[in-house]
Amino acid sequence: MTKINYYDSKSILGKLKEGKFQNPKYFSLNYLANMLLLKGKREDLMIIEDLKGKITLFPHQVKTALIYLNEMNGRMLIADEVGLGKTIEAGMIMKELIAREEVKTVLILCPASLTLQWQEEMRDKFRLHFEVNKSVHNWAKCDKIIASIDTAKSPKHMQQIEAIQWDLLLIDEAHKLKNKKTKAYKAMAKIRAQNRLFLTATPMQNSLIELYNVIDLLDPGSLGTLSEFKRSYIADNKGLEIMNQESLNHKLKSIMKRDTRKDTGLDFTKRNVYTTLIEATNEENTLADLAIDFIQGQYQGMDEKKSQLKGVGTLQLMSLTRMLCSCRHAFANSLRRYVKKNELELGNQEKAKQILEINDKLPENNKFTTAIELVKKINEKVIIFTQFLDTQLALMDRLEKEGFKVDIIKGGMSTGEKSYSIKKLKRGKIDVLICTESGSEGLNLQFCHNLINYDLPWNPMRVEQRIGRIHRIGQEFDVNIYNLSVKGTIEEYILQRLYKKVDLFHMAIGEMADIITKVVDETSFEKTVFEMLMENRKKIDFKKKLDELFKKVKESKKFQEDVKAFDDKTLSLFDLSVVKK
Repeated sequence: MTKINYYDSKSILGKLKEGKFQNPKYFSLNYLANMLLLKGKREDLMIIEDLKGKITLFPHQVKTALIYLNEMNGRMLIADEVGLGKTIEAGMIMKELIAREEVKTVLILCPASLTLQWQEEMRDKFRLHFEVNKSVHNWAKCDKIIASIDTAKSPKHMQQIEAIQWDLLLIDEAHKLKNKKTKAYKAMAKIRAQNRLFLTATPMQNSLIELYNVIDLLDPGSLGTLSEFKRSYIADNKGLEIMNQESLNHKLKSIMKRDTRKDTGLDFTKRNVYTTLIEATNEENTLADLAIDFIQGQYQGMDEKKSQLKGVGTLQLMSLTRMLCSCRHAFANSLRRYVKKNELELGNQEKAKQILEINDKLPENNKFTTAIELVKKINEKVIIFTQFLDTQLALMDRLEKEGFKVDIIKGGMSTGEKSYSIKKLKRGKIDVLICTESGSEGLNLQFCHNLINYDLPWNPMRVEQRIGRIHRIGQEFDVNIYNLSVKGTIEEYILQRLYKKVDLFHMAIGEMADIITKVVDETSFEKTVFEMLMENRKKIDFKKKLDELFKKVKESKKFQEDVKAFDDKTLSLFDLSVVKK
């Protein structure tokens, strides 16, 4: 029998406990009335009560969900400005459709770097559990799947995907499908789905034709054929000038919505960025030089033929190099594990032994002392981010010795354990929460407005994600970001030459992905930096290569700024805001 969704579950349970039942005739009438109510126009969302306490909802988000359910015929392009919560809107729509039993099978496609983030967001905020494509072998056996567009378009996966009639297809960063001639576009066009939801802040790059292509993939034929669209709405050969604006506005409004910060009236707080550069001693510089020389030797000595083994070895060496910038304690522990796991030649064993002996003789890292003094100075709730578990545990131990109440969030913890740690900081039961990247995916920490980057990832997208944990829609206070970096390290060079030059710390959350993917694969920025270090043993050559990479990133940022300006200018001509309705 079909399951009935009631609005007032407590009342129903109360009647069951009291033994109060109506006869089958009234039950049937009540059932039919509920079904008619669910199929009619939705004035409210069933899921609002369930989301209370988990998410702060804003009027434009609720209205977006209602408009999708009532007016869009199962098709919508959400093109809100960056930072207004498109993921939340999509999650609300999805959960409401599932609650109403209109949707069971869901396929979310997004860039590879965002798959785990989507999984965490849907699980932690909406209690929707998705499989990520890496664990999926039979697509038909999973109701809810998240995959990268690149994975989905591959023939072996697409054969399974297109054989399924999906209830809902959600595509994030839909502007990546602006060109009908690409393999990705052609593959996505084969997917069958009753409901479709596309998300992007910039549906065009330099032509209205790109907007047409995205919408034609979302709802084929809704804007007519391409030749009809050009003839009716484009006044020039480049697709830049619009004609019949009112008519096009009417068509777009039936398939697309876009809210800006100005439309919503939401105030976004400021970011204050403070960087402390820590002087390294001569002994520490000697240690770093010896360690880099050892790592370069290990990298160049790996067997080229054993590609899989080399891949594992590269990750180990890259982790060692990054730890050197983070914490000597973490580096030493990791180096000991590396020596134990790998059969080193006698000369390399001696080098590793020498490095560890020098490390053990050095006094406490100045970075530790600086971090502790900074926590004292802030004198408020503070979140510290580090990339490494060894660093996290060492920091926790050192801070507790100074009298601070500290807890950690790390990979492998359950959702309940993470929530408990977050609640302790929120309620003032601890002073400091130390998080690793692997443990903090999807977490909303905006009740706190002080963040310390104890170490800095080499990939700017990782830094952006950290900031996004506390500086997001709904943050009430100006956010303070404190960066710690040791002078002369790779980390400091990336901080000074890239992060500051592209103004990373003031960019809107979500902007960096498009900038990076124009330069290198979105998941391999750190690997690119590491390989440059390994292949250029002279510092001057390494820095030259880095500067070439950074130049490309800056050029990509300029391109994205031009894209945003074009989208803002063009889309401002239309009335697509739900807030104004």
